[in-house]
Order: sequence, then C-alpha cells, then structure tokens
Amino acid sequence: MSKNRDSNDSRARALLLRVFFRTLAILMLFTVILFNFKSSLQVYSVMSLASTMNSLDSDSLAAYGLLYDIIFFFCVLIAIHIIWSGIITVSTRSPWFPLKSKNQKELYWMLFVVLNITCLIAVNSYFFPTSLVSYFRHTPVSEPLVWGGLASFLVISFYRGLFHLTTKSVALCISLLLIAGVLSPFISISQTRAQAQKDPNIIILGIDGLRPDHLKYLGADPKIAPNLNRVLDSMTVYKNAYTPQGRTYVAWMSLLTGKYPVNNGIRFNLAPPEMVNKTLPFIELLKERGYNTTYAIDERRFNQIDSSYGFNNTVGPKAGAADALISGLGDLPYLNILLLHPYSSYILPYLYNNRAYGKAYSPIAFNKAVIESLAHEAPNFLALHYCQLHWPYTSKDFISQPLENWDGNYNHYMYKEMIRSVDKQVADLFARLSQEGMLDDAIVYIISDHGESFKLPTFKTPVPQNLKAFPKTKSWGHGTNILDQQQSLILLARAEFKNGTVVTPAQKIDGLYSLVDIVPTLVSSLAISSTGISSASASRLNTASFDGITLPWTAEQVSHQRYVVVESSVPVKSINKSFIDKKEVMSETASNYEVRDDGKAYMRTKNYIELIAKKQRAIYFQNWQLSLLPDYDSPVLLNTATNEIYDTDNYRGDFNWQPMMRALCSQYKEDPGFDPHASCTEFIISHNTRN
Repeated sequence: MSKNRDSNDSRARALLLRVFFRTLAILMLFTVILFNFKSSLQVYSVMSLASTMNSLDSDSLAAYGLLYDIIFFFCVLIAIHIIWSGIITVSTRSPWFPLKSKNQKELYWMLFVVLNITCLIAVNSYFFPTSLVSYFRHTPVSEPLVWGGLASFLVISFYRGLFHLTTKSVALCISLLLIAGVLSPFISISQTRAQAQKDPNIIILGIDGLRPDHLKYLGADPKIAPNLNRVLDSMTVYKNAYTPQGRTYVAWMSLLTGKYPVNNGIRFNLAPPEMVNKTLPFIELLKERGYNTTYAIDERRFNQIDSSYGFNNTVGPKAGAADALISGLGDLPYLNILLLHPYSSYILPYLYNNRAYGKAYSPIAFNKAVIESLAHEAPNFLALHYCQLHWPYTSKDFISQPLENWDGNYNHYMYKEMIRSVDKQVADLFARLSQEGMLDDAIVYIISDHGESFKLPTFKTPVPQNLKAFPKTKSWGHGTNILDQQQSLILLARAEFKNGTVVTPAQKIDGLYSLVDIVPTLVSSLAISSTGISSASASRLNTASFDGITLPWTAEQVSHQRYVVVESSVPVKSINKSFIDKKEVMSETASNYEVRDDGKAYMRTKNYIELIAKKQRAIYFQNWQLSLLPDYDSPVLLNTATNEIYDTDNYRGDFNWQPMMRALCSQYKEDPGFDPHASCTEFIISHNTRN
C-alpha cells in the first residue's frame, strides 16, 4: 500500500510539473506574440533601438550597470511567468466538474489559460486604454463588472486548487501573506499636519516646456489650464523671464547654483561626472538649517539629479541607460497592472512613476510619492519637476479635445491636451500640500525650465533688416535656436503662503529675469548669514558669486540696466522637425555618448568640450537680444518689441548695442572654440581704435 501511495504521489507530482511547464511555455509564447505585435505597430521598435545601439562602442554595451539592469529586468519577467504558471497550475487541480478523459483535462487546462489571459488583457484595457495591448478597450469585456467577476472566479478556483494540494492552515498563511503584501501600502496611517517651524517650507514646482503664452496672464484661453491660472492669479509673475538654456538638467542646475551654465560648468544634459560639481552650496546650507531636502522628477533620461547631489530624498524612476530599452519592452499587461502597486518600484524601478513610459504613468501616484517624501517635523525644501508637457505627449488616457480645436499642428494639438492633464496634476498637488499643512508657512515658486517651439503661424517671423543672409528664427522643440523666442521664454512666479493663503501681492512685474535669480532671492528671503552655520558653509555662502539677482517685489525695485544670458544646447538636426524619428536621433547623437559602469549614459568628455564650440549664445538688455551664431559671420540684433532683426554690420539705428557685445564677449571668452568668426576680436579692435 505504501509503495502504491508513493507511486501515485510521484505520478501526481510528475503530472503537476508537466502542467506547470506546459503553462510556462504557453505564457512565454504569449509574451513573444505581444512583443511581435507591438513591434509591428511601433514606428520605432525595441529591435530598431537595439540596432541603433550598435553606434555605441563595445565597452559601453558591456558596462556592468547596464548589463545588470537589463538582466534584472528579464529575471523579473521570468519570475512573473513562473508565478503566473504556478497559479494556473494550482487552479486546475480541483475541477468544477468531473473530467473523465484526458482530452477533457487538456481542454479544462487550456480554458484556464485562456481565461487568465483574457482577464489580464481586460484589466489592462480598463486601467490603461492607450496601451498597445489593450485589445478589449471600449468593449463589454473591459467593464469592471465583467472582468471583476472573471477575476473573482479565477481567485476562487485558485483557492479550491490550493486546498486540494495543501492543508487549510498553510492555505490560510499564504492568504494572509498575500493580503498583507497587497494591501499594506494602501493602508493609510494618519499623520499629524506639519508642525510649525522657524523656517518656511520652500517649494519649487517646475513644469517642463510650459510656454507662458499658453497661460491666462499673457492672454491665452483660461480654460486651457484653469487650476494653474487660478494659482498664478494670486502670485507675483515676472513677465520677461528666460531660461539659461533650453534643457532640463542644465536649467535646473543653473537654478540650484544661481549661476549661468558657463560659470557652473554644466553645459549639456548628461554631462560627464568629472565635469560636474555635485556639491550644491545652497542645498548644504539648507540641510545645516535643519531642512529636509527632496528632488522629485518623473522622467530621468536626461536629468540625472539624485541623492549624490546632496538631497536627503529623491523621487522618480531610476536613472540609467537601460530606461529606453526597458520602456520599449515594457508595454505588457502584467507589467502595467503591477505598476498600480507601490511595491513595483522595487522590481520595476525604470517603469514606476516614469513619465517616459506614458501609457502607464499616473500623475496622481507620482504626487502621492512626492508628498510621502516630505517631513512633518522639519521644514522642507522640495524641488519638483513635471514632464507631461515633454514630447512625445503620450498618456494612459485618450485625449478629450474636440476636433474643432485641431489647428493643423499635431504636436501643438497634443501639447495643449497635456497642459490640461498637468493642470489637474497641479491642482492635486496643491490640495495635498494644503491638507498636509505644507502651505501654512511656505515660499512657493512655479517655473518652466524652457519653452517649446511649434512653428505656429501666429508667431510672426522677425522681419530681416539689411541682413546678408536670413538666419532661421523659427524652429521645432527647445534648446536648438536662441533666435526663436518661444524656446527661451519661461514662466517664473513666486508667492509666500501663511495658513494656506497667499500673503504676497498678486501682480505682474516687467523687467528681465532668469532662473538663476531664484537661489539669490531665497538666500535673501531666509536672511541667511554666517550665523548658525559651519565655517565651511559660511565660506561657500560668502564667496558664492551668484549670477542672479534678488527678484523685486515692486515695480520701483526693477532694474532696467540688467543683462540676461541664454545659450543653446547640442545642435541636432534630427529633432528640428515636426515628427521626430527616434532612430534618426539616436543615429545622429549616439556617438557623443557612452555608458559607464554605473549603468548611466554620459556625454563623452571629448565631445562635451568640442560641442561647446557649436553653441549659439545671446544676451538680453531691455527689449533687445544680441546673438553670436557659429554658422553666421556677424552678430545678430533682434528687437523683441518690434520683431525686427538686424545684422550689426549694417545696423544704422539709434540703439547702442556695443555694451551688450562687450558683456557677451566677456561672459564666454574662456569657452573653447568661442567666436569662430572673431567678432569679439574685431569689436575690441574697433572699439580701441575709436577710443
């Protein structure tokens, strides 16, 4: 009897393993089919990305960090398939009706495989309708009542099989562990409101690519961003504000240092580490004053600011070269569904809260993660950046704009839709900040890191005045053309809150301003001095030569003699168009970058220095812009008020542009390859001759 029982147990285990491995093979085949289906729909598939990566050298592709991240991702995929196969296998062990033949058992097993896949796709179709694999979107199958009923049936079937295979006590333990793991992150633990501190909370909200002319204060339709406009209506808005450079990382580093890129050393996105001073004196000072410092961003492909820059907390997806590959592979129903759970940040760090993975990105979930990073027993410094307005303008929800809003420009049409989405995100953020007491005593800035150009017909092309050749003044994107004012003009607003209410003036102030003005203004607002801080920090504070000024509160405080400097980024032809071909962009730029052992992509040091020579550079004074362009042999003078553009060699007007030229040449004189046409040299010789 004992031998027969052992023999039966062995056959049962062998049968169970056979079912398990067959299920595993079917599910992996299902994933392969999904990959192929997505590749047939995507203009730029994962395979084309892999072929483009051949532009990188073998050392980059063999970087330990990159290999680790990719292997880890595939291990997670395999683990998901193994667990899923185990669930299906267990579910078939206690049939709902007698199975008399082998064929019936085979059909019953296949039925459960199909039901599991159907339920998975149905849930994905409900939560992520724009996913390429949401086959049941807008069908009865994607209704919660249908897929909820199917999911309940599958859960009950699993427990029937589990009770058949093991004891009730073991099944109960497994159930409690599953319930605890699934529900624990969602169980709200009541926290007291933020306690009163001697220093105010500091909140800087950055919105990627937000153009000021799409906001109410510059005459745009207030319905486009009603919540954001409502907040701005109560703030002090600086009307003529410019980004130091139209790139997110460079703009934020200029903001955090109070210095222009030429003076802080950060000239491009993905700057090599040896070119970056990650010690941010202002952040160190805040920490010494007891601040909890947080940097949060929902897309890290080109902005790798993290805890190594001195922040106590960072919020957002993992930064690394594997991001592009994993995001391309990632639109799978089981991965999307896992991302609904906060613990997925540990196993899917490149996909969780990643705006670049737009089909599953949740703005509200990102806001929750940001709020959870804040301290209640100390003042907070929160630097927060939203990237929904960045190309390619994807979302997990379909657009709601009526067709009559179509203006013939696809990118602009989608951009306006994303403004509506980020507007809701802003409203949710301020509601949560208020609820947590973070606005009881706070200094708040709202900024954009750069503008965005769409070659809109409503933006008049500057009229050439005696130009030898007409340089392009309208472009696509950002950071590519300093003559295109829509790329450099930004939002800059500030307010002080007491007990959740703005107590500073609601006004619009003229003048010239830059992101480099924020930190000097905060130092002034906090009345930071050498008292109460370390000697090293006091030394950094006293010797810090900010390029920015203290922002004025009144029109009487405005300086009309101020210069503001702007420079361009990497000149990339493939992004200066309406529809961007990712493969073309990668092919053009990949040779400038390398992947290092930490798994992150950086610009090669040699290319970094060489590309500085190709920058466009400009200086603003009152309503004038003076530019030096590497592909144009004379300085270009633009009147931003009249929209007239001049060649300085042929300018005969009354405006004295020479001081602007002197300041611009002085600012960039140490740049490698600066002034290839010797415009500064000629200017200095001419000026000395006249004197």
